Parts: sequence; C-alpha cells; structure tokens
Amino acid sequence: MFRNALGPVGSLILLVGIYATTLILVTGLRPIYLIRETVAATRRASLRLREWRLRRRLQKANLKEKLEISEKQLAKQRRVYEKELRKKGIVVPEQAGSTISPDELANRPKPKVVDTTALPAEQIVTRRKPSLAELRALEDNVKPAPSLSSQRWKSENYILPGVDLLDEHNLEGRAAADPSELEHVQQVLIDTLAQFGIAVAPGDITKGPTITRYEVYPAKGVRVDKIVSLERDLARATRAERINILAPIPGKDTVGIELANSRKVTVKLRELLQSPDWDEAKGQAKIPLALGKDVYGKAIITDLAQMPHLLVAGTTGSGKSVCINALIASMLFRFTPEELRFIIIDPKVVEMQFYNSLPHLAFPIVTDPKKVLLALRWLIDEMERRYKVFARVGVRNIVGFNARPKKKTQKELDADAESGASADNSRRSAETAPNSFGATINVPRDNETPIPDKIPYIVVIIDELADLMQTAPADVETAIARITQMARAAGIHLIVATQTPRADVVTGVIKANIP
Repeated sequence: MFRNALGPVGSLILLVGIYATTLILVTGLRPIYLIRETVAATRRASLRLREWRLRRRLQKANLKEKLEISEKQLAKQRRVYEKELRKKGIVVPEQAGSTISPDELANRPKPKVVDTTALPAEQIVTRRKPSLAELRALEDNVKPAPSLSSQRWKSENYILPGVDLLDEHNLEGRAAADPSELEHVQQVLIDTLAQFGIAVAPGDITKGPTITRYEVYPAKGVRVDKIVSLERDLARATRAERINILAPIPGKDTVGIELANSRKVTVKLRELLQSPDWDEAKGQAKIPLALGKDVYGKAIITDLAQMPHLLVAGTTGSGKSVCINALIASMLFRFTPEELRFIIIDPKVVEMQFYNSLPHLAFPIVTDPKKVLLALRWLIDEMERRYKVFARVGVRNIVGFNARPKKKTQKELDADAESGASADNSRRSAETAPNSFGATINVPRDNETPIPDKIPYIVVIIDELADLMQTAPADVETAIARITQMARAAGIHLIVATQTPRADVVTGVIKANIP
C-alpha cells in the first residue's frame, strides 16, 4: 500500500525514519547530544595532534627558534582571551610596548631633520644660458689643452693633476628638502608600526645622497626583531622601492629605517677629493681610495693597503666600471709614477684603453688572455725579488723599506772602493819597485740584485675575471691565490672585477684570500 502511494524511494525513506525513531525510543539515545560529542571528540583529536607537532618542533628547534615559537603561542592565546573579554564587555589591558609613557617622551631629545645633500643658500645660484657673443669670446680665450699622449712625461718633473680637471658639483636638486615631507613619511612609519602593536617615538631624520634614514625610539619592552619582521609592511605603507632596517643603529639606542630617495643626488669625485676627510686620509692611509658618501654626508675614504685586495662584483649597468674608474682616479690624484705603478688587465679590450698613455703603467695594458699568465708570472717574480731585497736590508715590508735610513748607493760604494784602491796602489808603489802593480779592490756583495732607494706600490686591476677563468682557470687561480696570499707586504695589491660572481669564477681559493 505504501509502495503504491509513495513509490519505492518514499517508502524507503519512511521505513528508515520509523526504524530510527523506534531505535531512539528503545535505546534512549539523543541524536543532538551524539552529534555534539562527535564534533568535540574531533576537536580534541585535532588539538592533541597539534600539540604533538608543536612538541616535536620544540625538540628539534634551537634556543632562538624555541623563543619565537613560544612568543607566537603567547600572542595567539592573548588574542583568544582578548576576544572573550570583548564579548563580555570588559576593557582589554594594553600590551607592554604598545604605548609610550610621557616620562619616556620627556627624556628623548628633540628630533632633528638634517639634509646632508643641501648646499648653503648663498651657493645656490640660478644659472642663465650664456649668449652667443659670450660663447665666442670664451672660445677665443681658451687654448686647447695638450692630451696625455702628446706630452712627454718625466717622472722627476711629474706634477700631480689638480682637481680643476674634474667636473664641478651639480647644483641642481641641491636645495634643502622640505622638512614637512620628511616628517610626514616618518609619521607614516610610526602609524604603521602602531597598527601592529609597536609603539615608537620619532627620532632624527637624516637625508643622504641616495637614502634617507628615519630614526625611531622603541618603547620599553619592544624587541627590535619585531620591527625587522615588519620590513615588507613598512615598504608597502611608504611605497619605497628599497628599504633597509638597522636594528639598532651601531652606537645608538635607536632603530634606523632607511628608505631610498625618489630623487637621488650624484656625488662627484671632485667633491670627495676636496673634502677634509680626503686631506686627512692622505696623511694617514698608504693608498687612499675615495668610495663615496655615507648617509650622514661624510666622505668614505678607505685604505687599499689595509684591505689589502678588493673584489668588485656587479651586473651590467650597476656601476662597476664607474667604481673602478673612480678608484684609479683617486690614486692618480695622489701618487706620482715613482710612488705607484699600475698593471691593467683588460680582456674586454675597449674598457681601459684610455689609460694606455699613463706614465704609471708598468707595461702596456694586457688585452690578450694568453699573455695574462705572463703578466701574472712577472708579478710573482717581482714579488719574490722584493722579498729578497727586504731580507738583505733587514725590513719586513715596503713601508719599512721606503722609510729606512738611506745608505750610499751602489755607484757611490763602487766609487769609494775604486778611490780607496787607487790610494792604496799609489802608497804601495812608493814603497816597492816602480814596475809593481797593485790589485783592484772590489766590495764583496751577497748577490747581484741591486737595492733601489725606493720601491713603488703596484696595483693590479683585472677588469673581467670570468674571461680569464675560461681561458686557463687552474693557472689563473693559482697565480691570483699566490699573489693575494703573499703580496701584501711587498706593496702589491689586487683589484678584481667581475659581473658573474659564480662559484666557478670566484672560486673558494680566491674568495678565501680576498677579504
């Protein structure tokens, strides 16, 4: 009857419902309670599995990872408790470090905005375009300067070039930045950190040629690692193309957030060579190199003799060749050919050819990869010869050799020996027969290696190491390793440049010997 009225499917559903109802009435089961218990059991099983995984992670983790895991667990529990308190209408207590007390703000120094790229107002002059008559008068008065190739150099009469040969400072864009714009960006950083529960107080703002550093004072109880972990969020909020966080700034109790400037200021080499830092470095550093300016506007001057070798790596267009040219120019404005010599290896053939007429070159620029090994072997022989000279004189390095008390030269010693021999012969001839001859007196020598009065530094510049490593990798690696290991005391220093710092180019041996 049910089958005819409800059909097969309806009859089956009705029978199952009657069976379930009868079973519940007979056994006393409660379906809702059963469903709740099943869900609770599933949650308990998931929680136990999560705790087991956490214990396993803690067993394998080190102390730092254990601390981070514990902090995450505490933060998660705090959010759960805060949610329950808000549901009940109870005020949530503030977390340590989320606010700064008035006492902390009172003890902080007043923030300053410093623009190291700005020139004084009296130096900023609007340039007008010269007239045609002025240009013609200027052309008549200016005489063409002789090129390097047309001049005959004499090392004893060599005069160091003046900085007036370099380009002047670019005054465009050197006006002081608007402090309100910098303070607005700093406030964006402070607000972004506050959104993540980190309270900071504003500090000094320093604008450099390429980056601007915003200093902030974290509140008590704030770990600086939390600020570092928000690097991407700060970059998003400020729309910065590059960001770097110094946590903390060395020598200070502040955290520095460095953002790339949208408008960068070019630092001219002339500006570095006219700075007081360069004048000070010329008296202290053996081979000073002008590298650039830091964020505080101070010239970065380093000593190649202390490095003692340099590796310059960068992709095409990153400024690698500009950096090498600036290093070479720094040495040309400081040393005469008697004080420093260059050995330039240029596998690209065209990058360094304009230096081919320099009097500082020990020999012409090497462009053939097959002749590079000959140049490196000559350099090793020169290094060994210098060490033999140092051993004869009794000094340890090139600084001690050039600063030693000067003795008589080889010619003066030979002249004294000949004069002494002639005087002795004349005295003996007066005492003996007229036809007797005296022997010539020679000054005994340890070996035939002459001792010069002064030894110049030698700076070897390799423009592209990858090309050399493709020609003869084993021989080039051995020669570079030998030079970098032993040539420092001999006054020989290496500057290696490459645009592909791979493991097969900058090998472990080369990397270990070039700090």
